[in-house]
Amino acid sequence: MKILGKLCGSLALAFAASTASMAQSPPLRIIVPMAPGGGIDTLARMMAPPLSRKLDRTVVVENMPGAAGIIATDYVAKSKGEGIPLLLTSNNITINPYLFKSLPFNVLTDLQPVAKTTTMPMLLLAHPSVPVNDVQELIGYAKANPGKLSYASPGTGTPHHLGMELLKIRAGIDLAHVPYKGTPPGLVDVLGGHVPLIVSVVTPVAEAVRSGKLKALGTLEKQPVAGFETVAPLARTLSGFEVEVWHGVYASRSVPKATVDQVSRAVREVMADPGMAEKLNAAGIVPQPGTGEELAALTADDLKKWEKVVQQAGIKPE
Repeated sequence: MKILGKLCGSLALAFAASTASMAQSPPLRIIVPMAPGGGIDTLARMMAPPLSRKLDRTVVVENMPGAAGIIATDYVAKSKGEGIPLLLTSNNITINPYLFKSLPFNVLTDLQPVAKTTTMPMLLLAHPSVPVNDVQELIGYAKANPGKLSYASPGTGTPHHLGMELLKIRAGIDLAHVPYKGTPPGLVDVLGGHVPLIVSVVTPVAEAVRSGKLKALGTLEKQPVAGFETVAPLARTLSGFEVEVWHGVYASRSVPKATVDQVSRAVREVMADPGMAEKLNAAGIVPQPGTGEELAALTADDLKKWEKVVQQAGIKPE
């Protein structure tokens, strides 16, 4: 009984110490550059509880929308001291430098990549009235009917928009861009036959494809998309073509490397958990954990890619 009492006492002390540790440590804050709802916010709120357990500290999610993510990114880039705000963002961070004449931060020098988290595969889709069934047929039809086709995107400067501009450049075709404020209103117009094409992540359009209300012409990723394995990647027609929506975690350069490494390991472990993968997949998000070094390389590569696309597409910075 004495041994059992000592054991219980030790466990109680350990629990108290752990609780005190979490209470004393400043919270780790995941800054989301958009309003509640949507892919990044969903990901952040799924990540927070297991990340808190991994790091033994409180993790909170804060939404900081506005200015295409610039407000949140600038806040994290300039943050100093305790609290450790982390920016969870998409690859819009590599597009914004070419959409705006000036930014209050430099992506490469003011932020340090922590970890890649996930991707969201995109599909190119058509209304059933469009007489094509794959990307090769689309290219042929567009060349034979210049100026006839248009496509909907969730907004100017999104990976969806620039992915389609890259397709136009690579294929030598003309497709008019019809930007919307998010995917839902564009999807309504495509389903109604008002706009023939749309590029979208999987979740909003999955049921429409399965019910025959939309035709999936191709995936913008190099690999087939889960649940749509018969839909060929654009890369089979246009060698090397790949565009994805990816998400990653960044911190201010003021955060010590030891802290960044600790958070990076924890984020990657959370993303690699089978239970987390199941939850993410149900939301149309694919776990793809990567190190800070891998995210840094991806960031640099995307900055170069989108600079060329924006210039070739004639998109003028605001």
